[in-house]
Amino acid sequence: MALFLPICRYAVSFPAFVAPACGGGVVTTHPGADLKHSFCKNLKVQFLSLGLFFYAGVAFAQGAQLPADGGSQFWQLVRAQDPYFNKSGSILPQRYTRAQAPAVRPAPGQPTYKQQPMPYMQLSQDASQPLSQFPSHYSSASTQAQAANDDALWGYISELRFGLLSHDVRFPSRHEFHAPNPFENRYESGINLNPEVVFTSPEWLDWFWEPRPHVGVSVNTSGDTSSIYTGIGWDTAWDNGIFLDGFWGLAAHDGEKREGNDKGKIEFGSTVLFRLGGEVGWRWDDNHGVGVLWEHMSNGGMFSSKNQGIDSLGLRYSYRFDAPN
Repeated sequence: MALFLPICRYAVSFPAFVAPACGGGVVTTHPGADLKHSFCKNLKVQFLSLGLFFYAGVAFAQGAQLPADGGSQFWQLVRAQDPYFNKSGSILPQRYTRAQAPAVRPAPGQPTYKQQPMPYMQLSQDASQPLSQFPSHYSSASTQAQAANDDALWGYISELRFGLLSHDVRFPSRHEFHAPNPFENRYESGINLNPEVVFTSPEWLDWFWEPRPHVGVSVNTSGDTSSIYTGIGWDTAWDNGIFLDGFWGLAAHDGEKREGNDKGKIEFGSTVLFRLGGEVGWRWDDNHGVGVLWEHMSNGGMFSSKNQGIDSLGLRYSYRFDAPN
């Protein structure tokens, strides 16, 4: 919650942020201006859709009587342990700590004594005691990450997923705003078979809020556009099992780039596309999960002036090996 609410606020406010950089909607005849203007308009729509998706997921989760302020409770716990925690959240190798005696107001007529510190208290008989001997909430972030990697399949596969998605559904766009309809298609149709592998987050991505890399394929059962993709995703979960996942990456497809509408095909404009979306669902037994998945693919007007894009919507089952405790 503490991570996704700022993302939602940023995504919803993103169109206003990029408007000045995009010329404020002013059309110019400069050769590169039309491409820049198209890219900015598509980027604003993508971020707005993603922000609304996250906002709906968080609102749904909050309505399910979630534990309040779980993130802030964690940081309160960390601050309460100061100075035993350093900036990375691990226990400092200190054997002793000094506790201060409470200030006592002397009774009338009694002499005032200067407050003296209490003697040193022994924190641990053995300063070399391993962290595993401390309670779980004293465990360092690196220790918890190592425990998660130990649970991962073969040490690096975090989750396996399989989805069934309605291909090229009608979805809100900058041209018209309407409710998404998974039973109505634009140019292409069919069901996408969508297996995906999610890996554990590598340490060099810790600065980026520990996203998990993933790879997958989307195979269309009607012979329309199929794709292969890779990217990174961020997720959060609550005690009642509800989880929220957002992702961004790149995809390559076998569909038409131009002159495809007459044949009932999407005109993507380029072979390489951006891929983004999100999932909201419920996980039980810490491993099994089902969710509603939305994905969008387009070039954002960056690789070509032709940019029709595609939205798919469906259901997905997942099995997570390294579910956080």
